[in-house]
Amino acid sequence: MNKVSSTIRQLLDEHGLSLLEQPLRIEAFLRDLHPNDRQSVFLMMEVIYSGLIQMIRKKKPQLDSEIEGYAARMTAVSGVVPRLAFGAVKSWAILLPHEVENTIKSEKKQVWQGTVQDNFSFFDKV
Repeated sequence: MNKVSSTIRQLLDEHGLSLLEQPLRIEAFLRDLHPNDRQSVFLMMEVIYSGLIQMIRKKKPQLDSEIEGYAARMTAVSGVVPRLAFGAVKSWAILLPHEVENTIKSEKKQVWQGTVQDNFSFFDKV
């Protein structure tokens, strides 16, 4: 998986993380560049197709136990052998930068101060 991983790193450096939203394009690049390494291409793409890539991007696994958890999920979803799933997940964990989802807004939350009658007053006008 080393060669495939390094190719993915080059693709992400060149095209940015938005490339992850185009899995068919990534797969085409990898199949063209590594025609004799079908297993590694399949494993790396299966992380994307199984939806694990989003989980890895949100909470990048640091420990082997966290990687094993993701690998177990990949095994359950895709039927991939656990040791191969572990290698694919670990490769993606190394490749991807950690992204923190920006869910906390610095602005004050808006709270509705109205009543139920305020909502239905529109119907009174009709």
